[in-house]
Amino acid sequence: MGLFGKLLGRKGFDELKAEADRLMEAGEHGAAKLAYEKASDAKDATAEQRDAVLAQAATCCDAIAAARLSEAQRLLAEDELDLAMSELDHALHTAVSETLQERVRVAIDNAQRSELHEQLEVPSEQLDREARYETLGGHWEFQQHAEYASYGDALKDALLMLHDGQIETGHQALEALLETARENACYLWFEVARARLSAGEDAHAAEAFKAFLARLGPDEGSEARLAALMSLAALRHEADDVEGALAYYQDALEAMPEDPRTYLAMGSVLRLQGLAEEAVDILTSGLAVLDEGQAHFRLWHESGLAHADAGHDDQAIHYLEQVVEFFATRQQFDLPPEGTSRLAELHERRGNLARAADLYRMLSAGSDVAHLLIYHRHAARLLAALGQSAEARKMLVRARELVPEEAVELAAEIDSELAQVPQ
Repeated sequence: MGLFGKLLGRKGFDELKAEADRLMEAGEHGAAKLAYEKASDAKDATAEQRDAVLAQAATCCDAIAAARLSEAQRLLAEDELDLAMSELDHALHTAVSETLQERVRVAIDNAQRSELHEQLEVPSEQLDREARYETLGGHWEFQQHAEYASYGDALKDALLMLHDGQIETGHQALEALLETARENACYLWFEVARARLSAGEDAHAAEAFKAFLARLGPDEGSEARLAALMSLAALRHEADDVEGALAYYQDALEAMPEDPRTYLAMGSVLRLQGLAEEAVDILTSGLAVLDEGQAHFRLWHESGLAHADAGHDDQAIHYLEQVVEFFATRQQFDLPPEGTSRLAELHERRGNLARAADLYRMLSAGSDVAHLLIYHRHAARLLAALGQSAEARKMLVRARELVPEEAVELAAEIDSELAQVPQ
């Protein structure tokens, strides 16, 4: 690094990477990820060095996601399904490697489809092959069990391979089985569809889901039917066919009108399409099917966002505060970012600066790495307005540390804000 770089306090690649390595070895994967990304932006870094530290940043992301998956397993063992699903959502968005992403997807699917909320993944060394297979089938209906039994070990092996993350091998095994059992197959089409989805074959997955639904009897396959309809709806939504997605969600509602998952998914689609009032109506119906006293923070979260979009501030604050309370009473303070930041905005608009500042401070200590800088600055601004200068300065100092080295103008802005806060 040149003389001017040293005088200005700019660190070179080697120094930045050494700090990132130290954080990585200490198990501070979130801080290490940021540090590796900062090293990749160093002006003296070669292209090869940049690729190497970005690969390390991806490893940090996988470590964070794996930790969240492990926490989800613990929560499921304690029958905390909602908290476990939150951990799994975070893990899926954080994971970089396809193998880990698929492990999380399998965990999510198992959790959603299991009424008993059994543990997501049982280590292979603890259970033999038959016991592992029975764990997978804990939620299957009689007809599903009977059909799978007719396929013998070939079906068992394929499903266990998929569960263990061997996507390509398990997928091909199911396709081969389908070739010989195509005419009489029903639930096999469902498993093939899920395998195709995992393999990224969306169009072929949709065909298989439709084939499965066409073969089901009118009163059969409740959980599998719901999963198929929800998957088809999601595929249509990803293809920007909102009308087609909503039609599948409507079918799912008619198939299982007491299940809140469909109301949640349908409400989210409507809200994202700008149809806030319609989203509120659907989500209100979803809340109505909950048992008295039943907690469902994801429905509360989406309802709060829908009410906020519709301009119903009182209702939005009510539901979003319920989400915060749900997490806080369980000593979980990594709050859902979208709803919590929206709640802070609502409180600030109403003049409740102290509550807004508290919410931004909680977000600044969470895992939403992409927006940590924003949360720190908002918290500092509100704390300064409340006359809490020492706390405001602390948040701005932390914000300054998060600024990328090349973002000179942003750094100057924060320096200016810091200078305006009394010491």
